[in-house]
Amino acid sequence: MVTNYVYNGNNYTKDQINELIQAIRDNPSQPEGTFTVQFYVSGDSDPRYARVTKNSNGVEKFEHQYKATCNNGSNTEVRSFYKDSGLNISDLTTSNMAGWRCSQNAVLYGSVITGMQGDISLTAEFVSFSTSRQNNKTQLVATSDISVVDSETITITGGSGTFSVTGDSYLNVTQVS
Repeated sequence: MVTNYVYNGNNYTKDQINELIQAIRDNPSQPEGTFTVQFYVSGDSDPRYARVTKNSNGVEKFEHQYKATCNNGSNTEVRSFYKDSGLNISDLTTSNMAGWRCSQNAVLYGSVITGMQGDISLTAEFVSFSTSRQNNKTQLVATSDISVVDSETITITGGSGTFSVTGDSYLNVTQVS
């Protein structure tokens, strides 16, 4: 929840967003292009930055900056992102992860998330496999859901060979009782 914006030395409440956009549009010293406007969110003392695109007709785009809290089990990092740019957390993603579970919508994402709006919390989900033998068949059992996103590949190596699942296919894993 935005509490206020700061632009050109003036404060604007969240309810004065139209006045802020008008001030940006009417400011002759603000050149056309992309720049940022500082804003504050309730409960957070650190400023965030709205990305504003101004053209000859006025303010074309006003994008709020969001935060993602990413916990991969060994550490927690907070990253900023804009809806249109998305969030790339490939540097936090490890090969034994099934993906990132979003606590706001329970979806399992890969290492690049696009179209997300609002602050989010992501928790890494890891995959470990075991096998069970039933009716002379070996079955693979996973500890969590497995999602293959885009062109990612999951490779399972064991005994006599390797099995890979690419982004164009899927792997259905069920527990054998």
